[in-house]
Amino acid sequence: MFHSSTQKQFWTFSTEEELIKLRKQANVLYQEKYCLSKQNTSKSVSVGNDRFFLTVDEHQALVHYYEKQLRDFCWKFNPPMPLNTVGTACCYMKRLYLRKSVMEYHPRLMFLVCIWLACKIEEFNISMEQFVKNISWTDETIGDAVLTLELILIQELNFHLTIHNAFRPMEGFFIDIKTRFSSLNNPESLRKNAKDFIVRSLSTDVCLMFTPCQIALSALLSSASKQEINIDRYVTDVLFKGQTHEMLSQTIQRIKKIRTIVKNADAGFPAREKIKAVEAKLENCYDKDKDPTSYEYMQHQHEIEQENTSNIDVRLKNQFFLQHYQNSVEMSSVSFTAFLQQTIVVPGTLMYDLNWKDVKTPVYRSFYLFNVTNKEEFLAQTPGKFVKPILQEIGPYTYREFLVKENVEYLDYNKTYPQQVYYKQTATFYFDPERSNGSKDDVLTTLNFIVPLIPALLENLIHNDGILKAAYVYLNKLIRETKTELLFTMSVDEYLFGFQNSLFDALIDIVAPDSGIDKFGLFLLTNMSIGWRDYQVYTGHNNHELTSVITKYKNMSELPYWNGTTCNMINGTDGTMTPPFLDKTKPIYFFVDEMCRSLYANFEEDYTVHNIKGWKYTVPAEVFQSPLKNTNNECFCLDPNHETCQHDGATLVGSCLFGVPLLVSFPHFLYGDGFYASKLVGMHPNKPDHEMALVFEPVMCHVVRVAYILFLCIIFKNASF
Repeated sequence: MFHSSTQKQFWTFSTEEELIKLRKQANVLYQEKYCLSKQNTSKSVSVGNDRFFLTVDEHQALVHYYEKQLRDFCWKFNPPMPLNTVGTACCYMKRLYLRKSVMEYHPRLMFLVCIWLACKIEEFNISMEQFVKNISWTDETIGDAVLTLELILIQELNFHLTIHNAFRPMEGFFIDIKTRFSSLNNPESLRKNAKDFIVRSLSTDVCLMFTPCQIALSALLSSASKQEINIDRYVTDVLFKGQTHEMLSQTIQRIKKIRTIVKNADAGFPAREKIKAVEAKLENCYDKDKDPTSYEYMQHQHEIEQENTSNIDVRLKNQFFLQHYQNSVEMSSVSFTAFLQQTIVVPGTLMYDLNWKDVKTPVYRSFYLFNVTNKEEFLAQTPGKFVKPILQEIGPYTYREFLVKENVEYLDYNKTYPQQVYYKQTATFYFDPERSNGSKDDVLTTLNFIVPLIPALLENLIHNDGILKAAYVYLNKLIRETKTELLFTMSVDEYLFGFQNSLFDALIDIVAPDSGIDKFGLFLLTNMSIGWRDYQVYTGHNNHELTSVITKYKNMSELPYWNGTTCNMINGTDGTMTPPFLDKTKPIYFFVDEMCRSLYANFEEDYTVHNIKGWKYTVPAEVFQSPLKNTNNECFCLDPNHETCQHDGATLVGSCLFGVPLLVSFPHFLYGDGFYASKLVGMHPNKPDHEMALVFEPVMCHVVRVAYILFLCIIFKNASF
């Protein structure tokens, strides 16, 4: 549906002024990059030099010209190209040059790449050979150039590849008119002009500002007006029946705006002489390193190939070709090497610029929480009469997570020690009501985790029995004075990202009076970017199999928390990406700092997410099995006699959290033997909802979907919560 689509969320803007602002930003950004690049050899060019750089008006003139080339190419294409494919290609072109300058990606190639990608997404199945035959000015390099730039275009579009065109809702309107507005004779007479209106709209920015239904309705009304057919009653009495006058008025205003824009579609279209002048100017300032047909690009790729002296595995190359370039010409070794170079996490590569340093792909974190429905009964229990908490799962409460890597520092390297980079990951969360089942202000009754955590911390820090006993006496006094209970009630947002608590305030005043901390929340430190750990990883330079693999965590190459070398190893990446070119026969390893250990996942099935074909990997049940059943987990049990080492379904992680009695498991104790679930009411484990799964795009190997969910459980001496 459009209203829950990426098109609505990220590519629909309120005003033309917003579009102008984004284009200006793209222009300035490119100028700044150019002035710092090797192309600016004399350092004589500075930002704002309109004699050298293209202005925003010149940028837009060139975009309009090549958008027309795109449409003309599609109309002449043999076999005939479907309208939806044409519309999708046009939208890709508009999106690309909304946030990127033509000086960065020359439009003479990118308009072809937009068409090629649209053909794939809209399932207009053609081969690259067919595609190239339709290009009148083609040469032998154009096929490779389109394939090379295809991956770049996908990245620049933030993997938002599904386009909602106006052609489909137009068909819906015709069906609706025939069904519910029978007083109109021959509604098919409106079709041609309505279709022509939508086609004409492709040369404007209406797809960036209005919904497909609004554009389709505008087309229908325009067609009716041209033929002097009145369908106002269809709009007011059928289509918007029961709607408020205000909503109807707003819709009419939008339709008028669309019709005005489309009416003036060709006004001020640049003359060919002006375009020639702009293109001549562009030849001096565009980024030739991103033009696969340029001499500079070929020279640069040759240098890369010379540096990478190791031979690329032929099997790997064939796998890459078969998976991602079916129905296309064979990729050259130069193009393949260039692709590998883009997976390295160094400035200037796709991996670095789009999804590493500052993650552009939207990341959402959904929280499912347990609400205790028998608070009074639970708190009233007496010794010997244990009352199980009755839990009601609520959520998801979804937050948009903005990830940025800071303090990035590249380390010295040589042939013996591959290149590494150090960084600190930071995060900021914003509530997303449209993706949530409820409000962040929903009230939640749950465990006051401050109460069971403090005693565990005291026992971990104080080893003198006398001092420990005195600390307990004082803690109990504080609990009574602050009237603290084992359960508390607050909003979801407070619970996750910070609330004020009288017991916590009293403890902070004693332990760290000058800390400035006045709140406590499960993810408070993460949202403040205090709780994130420092990492050191391989960049993948000269060895793509090491890309993003962690070498150090908190400056440790080996963990100190567990009983054996195997369990203390830091294996794999952070889970957001993995080295390029997956192999279904091999597991994926990733490190989870909340668990202070590495996990692994096995390939399960092919899986498509928003038209991106991926591979789904799942973490197996063996990860949380008891050492009695799985000896590989023996070193994760510091005390083999502890009850948590006797049962399947969870791991005690207190050894890396100051002794806090915290269990980590799959949600609802999936794969457990029933021991933990029996302590609670409301556990209903099932694999589809509660498994830990990661879906990777198998070539670039970015994660495109994560069911990366853990269940946290506090262990008491005689029960669990």
